[in-house]
Amino acid sequence: SSTFSPFNPPSIPLAVKSPYLNAWLPSGSNPDATPPNYVGNGGYLAGQYPAFWTSSYGADGDYRLGWTGYIRVDNTTYQWMGNGFGTIVRAGQNAKQTSLTYTSTRSIFSFDADGVKFNVTFMTPVWPNDYFRQSIPLSYMHFSLDRSSATNRSVQMYTDIDERWCTGHDYDYQNYPMNMQWVDNANGSSIYFVQRTNPQQYTEFRQRAEWGSATYAVRKRKGLSSRNNNNVVAQLEFLTQGSMTYDHNPVGGPDNSFSYAIDFDGKGGDEALFAIGFIRTPYVNYIKKVPSKNDTNHDGSPKSYLQDRFGYWMAKYPNFSDLVSFFMDDYENALDHCIKLDQQIDQDSQKAVGGGEIGAQYSAITQLSLRQSFATLEWTVPYNDTSKSYNTSDTIVFLKEISSNGDMQTVDVFTPQFPMLTYLNPEILRDIMRPIFEYTESGLYPNKWCVHDLGVYPSAFGHNDGKDEPMQVEESGNMILLALHYAQLVGEKVAKPWLSSHYKIMKQWAEFLIEDSLVPAAQLSTDDFAGTLANQTNLALKGIEGIAAIGHIANMIGKTDDAKNYANVSQTYIQAFYGYAINKNGSHVKLDYQDDNSWGTLYNLIFDRLLNLGLVAKEIYTKQDAFYPTKVQKYGTPLDSRYTWAKTDWQMWASGTADNTTTKEFWIEELYKYVTDRKEDAPFSDLYETLDGDFPREPSTPRVLFIARPVVGGHFIHLALDKANAANNVTEYQYG
Repeated sequence: SSTFSPFNPPSIPLAVKSPYLNAWLPSGSNPDATPPNYVGNGGYLAGQYPAFWTSSYGADGDYRLGWTGYIRVDNTTYQWMGNGFGTIVRAGQNAKQTSLTYTSTRSIFSFDADGVKFNVTFMTPVWPNDYFRQSIPLSYMHFSLDRSSATNRSVQMYTDIDERWCTGHDYDYQNYPMNMQWVDNANGSSIYFVQRTNPQQYTEFRQRAEWGSATYAVRKRKGLSSRNNNNVVAQLEFLTQGSMTYDHNPVGGPDNSFSYAIDFDGKGGDEALFAIGFIRTPYVNYIKKVPSKNDTNHDGSPKSYLQDRFGYWMAKYPNFSDLVSFFMDDYENALDHCIKLDQQIDQDSQKAVGGGEIGAQYSAITQLSLRQSFATLEWTVPYNDTSKSYNTSDTIVFLKEISSNGDMQTVDVFTPQFPMLTYLNPEILRDIMRPIFEYTESGLYPNKWCVHDLGVYPSAFGHNDGKDEPMQVEESGNMILLALHYAQLVGEKVAKPWLSSHYKIMKQWAEFLIEDSLVPAAQLSTDDFAGTLANQTNLALKGIEGIAAIGHIANMIGKTDDAKNYANVSQTYIQAFYGYAINKNGSHVKLDYQDDNSWGTLYNLIFDRLLNLGLVAKEIYTKQDAFYPTKVQKYGTPLDSRYTWAKTDWQMWASGTADNTTTKEFWIEELYKYVTDRKEDAPFSDLYETLDGDFPREPSTPRVLFIARPVVGGHFIHLALDKANAANNVTEYQYG
C-alpha cells in the first residue's frame, strides 16, 4: 500500500493552473452516504482517470479526463495512470504505488513495476511576483526512472491524453468535431494542439471553455516516438512493441490518443518532461465606459462596451508554440523556484502557529490550498490597436467564483481569498480590486453601495441596472477594509496616491455604512447560502470596522476632518453594538440581535486585529474563545446556530482572532480532522457537514456543494496576520 504525506487529501491536485486547466485525482469516498460515494479510489494514480474540478458534481455528464500512463518492463506492461486496462486494451497489472507526497506546488508519486522504480511528479508553478510566468496556462509532468533499479532491464514508458481536455461536449464528435495541429520541433519540443473545429468564443459548457486549444508537449530526446490515432490502436501498439509509429494525420473521429512513448534503453537519459495545458485567446471580456462625454444613452446614463482581454503571456509570446517552447525550456528554473516556495510556505505556516504537531497540521492545510486558490485567477491585458501590442501596464487579475455560481470578480469571494494573496504579494490584491473600483467609479453602476460582482465568467458584463446580488454592507465594507490592508502593507508613500484616486467612491460607501451597518436591514451576507437575515451581528461588525478603516485611510491621505468624524462614528457604534450583540447571560455574541438563543462564528473580528484598528474590546475576544468549543460537533463547530455546516475559511479566521492558544489550535485541529477523513472526492471543499464530515445535505442542512473555490486562500490567515503585524509594528495587540 502507498504512504501519503503530509496526508491523503480528498482530491489530489495534478494540473491545476486556471479555471479551465484544473485536473485532480479523486481520492475520498463515503460508502455510508446516501447514495454511496465510490468516486475516489484512495489516492492511487492508476485505476481511474483524473477528473476536472467538478468531480462528480457541478456539471452533468462525464467529468473524467483521459490521461494515461504505462510502463513496459521486459515486454510486460504496467499501468501507472488512468484506466485503460480492461476498458481500452486488455486487462493488466497496475504498477505498485509506494508513496504520494504533496507540497504547495507539486504532487509526487513513487512507483515500483517489477522491481523497477520510478517517480512521476505533477508540478504547477505558482509565481506570485512574476506576472508573465504566472499567467501561462500550462503545468508540468516529470517522469524519472531510477536507473539503479533498471540496470539490465528493458524499460519504455507511454502517456497520452484524449479529446476530453478541449471540450465539455465529449462523446459527441459528430456535432462537435475537433482538429489537431502537430508541431514536430518547436525549439526542442514536440507539441499537440487539439481544439474544436468550430469554437464558441466566451462560451462555457459544463464549466468548460468551448474555445481554445488543449496542448500536450514533450521535451525531445533520444528514444522518443509519437502518434495520434484511435486510442485502441495507439495503446495496443505500445503494449505490443513498446514504441509508436510516427503518425500525425488529421483527427478522424472520437476516442483519440494524442500519445508519446519513450524508450529508456538508449543514451537519452532517465528523465522525460511533459507539459499539459489549455490555451485560449482572448481570455475574457470586460465592461468599460465609452470615453466620450457626449456618448450617452437616451436617459443620460453613460454608454458602455465590452473590451477583449488577453493572457498576460501574449505580450511576449503571441504564438502558442513559442509559449509552450519557453515553458518547457524554463522547467529547471521553475523547479528551483517551486522547491524554494514550497519550503517557504511550509516553514512560515508552521512558525505562524507555534510549530510542533499543530504547525505540521496547519502547514498541510495551507499547502493543499495554494494551487486550488491560484487556479481561479487569470492575469489579463488589453490589445492596443494603435501600437499593435499588448499593454502590460494595464493588467487586471480576474477571478472566477468556481462551483458556487461562476460569478466574475465576486467581492465577497476575493475577500476571503486575500490572506494568501497579501502574504505572497499584495499587488495581486490591488489588481483584483481594480476593476471593481473602475466600474463603480465609471457611473455605469447606479447604486450607492459597492457592486457584488462584474458578471459571469468569462464575461464581465457589469450590472448597469443595479440588480446584482444585494450584499450592500458586505461588499462596501470589504472593499474599504481590503484597501486599508493593502495600503498598510505597501506603506504610505506607495499607497497614498492610490488611496486618493479611489477615496471618493470609498467615502460614498462609508456614508452608506453609517446609514445601514449598526442595525443592518434584512439582507444577504457573504454566507448567502444560509439566506437573508436582518440585524446580523457579524455583518454589523464588518460595517463598523469599515467605518473605522475609512478613518485610517482619510488620515493617511491628509483628510483629517474626515478621519476624526469616522473615528467618532465607529467608536460610538461599537459601544452601541455591544448592547445589541451580546446575549442576556453575557456568554457570547448572538447571530442576530433579535434572537437571544442564536450564536455564530464572529469571523469578521479578524479585521480589527489584522488592521490594528484597536476597536473591539478584549471582552468580545475572550467570550468567543470560551464559547466556540461548547458547540463542537464530531467535525468541528458549525458556522452558526441555523445549521450544522461549517465554513473552513471562517474557521481559520476564528483561529486567527483567538486570544488564547487553546482556541487557536482547536480550530486548526477540527479542520485537519475533517479534511484528512476524506469523506468527499472533490477538491478542498470550504463548506461541509460537521456531523459526519461530508458535503452538506438533507435533512441536517440544504444540499450545497462548494468545491475547488478561491476562498481556501483564507486558510493563509495566520501568515497574513504575521505580515500585517510586521508592517504595522505590532508586537502586542491593543484592544478597544
